[in-house]
Amino acid sequence: SAQHSASLEAEIAAHTVTKIKVKTAEERLDAQLNHQTSKEADHHSSISALSDEVMALSVKTAKLEETNNHLSAINNSLVAAKADTDAELKNVQAMLEDSAKKLSVLEEERLSVEQKNRTLEEELQRTLAEQESTQAEVTALRESTQAEVTALRESTQAEVTALRESTQAEV
Repeated sequence: SAQHSASLEAEIAAHTVTKIKVKTAEERLDAQLNHQTSKEADHHSSISALSDEVMALSVKTAKLEETNNHLSAINNSLVAAKADTDAELKNVQAMLEDSAKKLSVLEEERLSVEQKNRTLEEELQRTLAEQESTQAEVTALRESTQAEVTALRESTQAEVTALRESTQAEV
């Protein structure tokens, strides 16, 4: 019985040691489980934060795509406007070149007309000088003729008077 009792006590002690080992193992497992659960919670929190960031980036991407589409439309509009402006500029340049040619022709015509005016002015001055000279000759001729006519008249008058007196004396 004492042996039985010692055997029981040994069994109880072994059982107690086993219980303590089991309890320690359970506590260790609980600690590992808590640690694992905490890690999972952290992972879940990280995944949730990353998911929020992905959503925010998706919204930003959509906004950027919208802005990009808007800017593309503006760019296309500016390209079309530049093409129109380039066409207008070519038309204006062509008109300017045409105007420059016309202006050059008009300038040549103006110079030609000025030259003709100078030539006509020179001819007019020569003609006026000739007219003055001719007028002087005409005046001199008129005065000379007038003097001859006066002298002839006086001479004729003297002859008539002499003839009258001689005729009167004969009568």
